[in-house]
Amino acid sequence: MYSINRIDQNDAISSVRSYSTYEPEKNNKIFKHSAIVLLIIALILVIALVISISLVFTIGLKAAQRNTFSSENLSTILPYEPCMCGCPSIQPLFNDETKASARIINGETARAHSWPWQILLIAFDSNQTPISFCGATIITERHILTAAHCVHLEGPPIIVLFPGKHSLNLDISLTSGYVADKIYIHEGYNLAHHHDIAILTIREPLRFDSYIRPICLATPHSSVLQANEELVAIGWGRIYAEPETNIYAQSLQQVKLAYVPTSHPNCSEIFEPGVAHPGQMCAGKPGYNACQGDSGGPLMRQRRIPNTENYYWEQIGITSATIDCGWNSTWPDIYTNIPYYYDWIMATIKRAV
Repeated sequence: MYSINRIDQNDAISSVRSYSTYEPEKNNKIFKHSAIVLLIIALILVIALVISISLVFTIGLKAAQRNTFSSENLSTILPYEPCMCGCPSIQPLFNDETKASARIINGETARAHSWPWQILLIAFDSNQTPISFCGATIITERHILTAAHCVHLEGPPIIVLFPGKHSLNLDISLTSGYVADKIYIHEGYNLAHHHDIAILTIREPLRFDSYIRPICLATPHSSVLQANEELVAIGWGRIYAEPETNIYAQSLQQVKLAYVPTSHPNCSEIFEPGVAHPGQMCAGKPGYNACQGDSGGPLMRQRRIPNTENYYWEQIGITSATIDCGWNSTWPDIYTNIPYYYDWIMATIKRAV
């Protein structure tokens, strides 16, 4: 068996009777009455028209408000609907793999701010010195999703979140980010990376814009992953798999991976006793992996918005652990399975308000 290493990321109008011309006085009264009736009917029709226009305007306004990307609206909608989540203003770009210029491990530098839900998570000690960093993702304006091992540290540490980042900068202070107010680590988390999931809250809500947006989460009803289905991981982790080469990315990296079923030997043999925990999953590709520093970041897939030609991004996993970052092996990496923990995520968000 192999040792597992952390990867630190909504009528009808009555007819008027005809009277004889030999009864003018009576006819005048009838005409007056008829005029009054017609006036009343006209008034009723005008009122009805005004009400209907008002209703149409109100319904249209509410629909427009639902499609307006504001934090006030998003804070009351869970889960968000595409494209209220998972739709970047700046679209990701991928180069041909043979032309990759940098790596997660054999990945490439991401287009700046094309993954607006990615957060740089830094743990500080009591002396306000950075001691580790991870990735994380925005799921609401006040809730951040990451791996449990990124925040389950001695101290306890001070966890600070930096949204909207592209370049890695560890020379920053607590006051330049969002300090985590509360940390909710899954009750079953252990050092074997079972239940490796945590939610952090911040007091001051994020302001969503082109650089800062939430990611959609895969639900238990999402379509089942297929073997070799294309997935994407991102992070600022190590860019070389060789153990002696401890170089981290200076800009956010992205890499295309493939889903590896837990029944596949390359996945199952990683675990003790040869079976993955239900909350774990595997993804990777020979030579293409996540590595140390990428923990807590998202494993994503692109989904089509129903009845449209548009797409959005859905987080299917959380980067959790690796055997060797793909160094001289075909082992995939281990990820926390989002659909398995979806109910836990929703329950935690509801109590973490």
